[in-house]
Amino acid sequence: MQIKSLLGKFRVSSFTLIIASILIAASGAVLQFGDKHREIVRTCNLIDSHPQDAVAACDTLLKWSAVFPTTRSLIHRHKLRAFMQLKDWDSARAEAELAIRETPNSYIPWGWKAFVLVKTEDYAEAMVAVDRALELQPNDAWSLQTKVKLLSRINRHDEILPFLEDAIEHRDAGVWAWNRIGRIHLYQKDHHRAALAFAEAIRTELDSSYARRKLFEACILAGSDCPALFPEDRAGYETLSCKVAGAQWLKLYPKLSENPVVIDYISGAKPLHGFSDPEKRSFQSIMQVVYLGSATSMMQQAVSTEVAEKHIVHSKMFDCVNDGQFVFPLGIIDEAEREHANTVLFGSIVRQNLIDIAQARLARSVGLQK
Repeated sequence: MQIKSLLGKFRVSSFTLIIASILIAASGAVLQFGDKHREIVRTCNLIDSHPQDAVAACDTLLKWSAVFPTTRSLIHRHKLRAFMQLKDWDSARAEAELAIRETPNSYIPWGWKAFVLVKTEDYAEAMVAVDRALELQPNDAWSLQTKVKLLSRINRHDEILPFLEDAIEHRDAGVWAWNRIGRIHLYQKDHHRAALAFAEAIRTELDSSYARRKLFEACILAGSDCPALFPEDRAGYETLSCKVAGAQWLKLYPKLSENPVVIDYISGAKPLHGFSDPEKRSFQSIMQVVYLGSATSMMQQAVSTEVAEKHIVHSKMFDCVNDGQFVFPLGIIDEAEREHANTVLFGSIVRQNLIDIAQARLARSVGLQK
């Protein structure tokens, strides 16, 4: 009886060991397959560096494991991009069709089809594809921008401005649309409307260096028709006295602390009218060079909190020392040119708009900190 009992236990134990061995072997196979699958997925993503390998790996995924339409559509789009890298436009177009077949109600493959057709200069067909993409996703920024480009390519220029205005009003188009409207008005030499559009672009996205640069280009041409950027905020700007601005300015340029004119003025030891004309002009020349550099930076480059703070100081010192006016040595420019520089190139409207940008940057940085 004991022997039979032991044999039974042995058979059970042996069976258990066999099952365990099978499970372990199966687990190893699954892990190995998982590693292999991950490697194929990784290769399918090597679109830019190894497009030919990416095509082969994506084909393997389509045969082996891709079941869901959204996944298959994505893989076809990967193949499309790889074929574009290989300049195989017919194959890229075929993959676009396959991606659409998998997910016909997704705007993404329709957009990729339009992208391929733009590359092959099949603009009419590209327009059909991008219109379908916009039917499925009316607010897609890429499709909206592509349609504008296509309207230009097929010489339907009269439709561009109304389309952009509609996109802003109804399709949540942002800074790119305002910038495009501004460019159109600049081309048409409607400088006031161009400046208005670029001002809206800045209000939409303060960090758009393109919008800032083009706003001031339009304002130079528009003159007194240059719009104010943030007039509603100006009453709340912190005021800066000449004395406080001078102390801050001197911290920015400590080497100028050795200049007796600078020290006498900033310390309050001597008012501006107390200096000789050569001393005063030398001081004013320093101030306007510094201000000009600061203003140019504000117009063309990224505006950080530090840049904004410095510009407010530079602008105030330019007001205090130069009365907001550029001075030029006698005989360098005539009176008309001097007037143009002080009323148009860097007139009060332009200079106040620069302050608006600086103050907006400071206000938004405080908001982020909160």
